[in-house]
Amino acid sequence: KPQGALEDGTHRWQIQTNDELKTAAEYQPLIIHYNNGGAVRLGDVATVTDSVQDVRNAGMTNAKPAILLMIRKLPEANIIQTVDSIRARLPELQSTIPAAIDLQIAQDRSPTIRASLEEVEQTL
Repeated sequence: KPQGALEDGTHRWQIQTNDELKTAAEYQPLIIHYNNGGAVRLGDVATVTDSVQDVRNAGMTNAKPAILLMIRKLPEANIIQTVDSIRARLPELQSTIPAAIDLQIAQDRSPTIRASLEEVEQTL
């Protein structure tokens, strides 16, 4: 599994490890090259930090970092029941995560679907 990446503007090299080292500090002294007989360590040429940030796959909402979870219904599922079921579970889900994390619905297309269904019912 990737642990990080090195980039030079043209190339990108994925770093993979065997998980023997657990923290960024443990990676800093790793010898990555010898130059004129002297060891070049990872910490000499790179910033090595403990982080889970991946700017290539970052989620943002209201200009703040976010984890985006998109839920799609199965073809045979009832969209209204699916949305109602998810909304009913949100308080339970919120109670299982730290209070500093704000659980929000960023987009919900069910109001349009509900309005369309209501129009069909009224027409019939």
